[in-house]
Amino acid sequence: FFFAEAWVVDEPPTPMALTVQLLSKALKIGPSRYEKEYVSVPMRDGISLVASHYSPKAKAASPRTKREPEAYPTVLIRTPYHRRHMRVIARWFTANGYHVILQDSRGRCDSEGEFDPVLTDKNDG
Repeated sequence: FFFAEAWVVDEPPTPMALTVQLLSKALKIGPSRYEKEYVSVPMRDGISLVASHYSPKAKAASPRTKREPEAYPTVLIRTPYHRRHMRVIARWFTANGYHVILQDSRGRCDSEGEFDPVLTDKNDG
């Protein structure tokens, strides 16, 4: 059984880790090669939203899309539930030649500010 990065060797798997495993199997996602960096994105009012940038680890053009790595399209996912829960989705997209930005909504998880999904999500873009 393949254990994803959410698995910690010294501790039993969490329900989220098991969900990641099941989704990985269902979506046929094997070990993916990507680079991840944490970024802080400033909004117009000076508040920073924290994001994880997943980029495909490729040195040459993708055989599937024929695009060079810097020309890969980007998917932005903003969530109030914590970006780490979306890793399996990021892995699928990076395996298929996309950059992925997983971002915590304003006032949630690691992002600054006050959480108000009706007003702030619209204003943050």
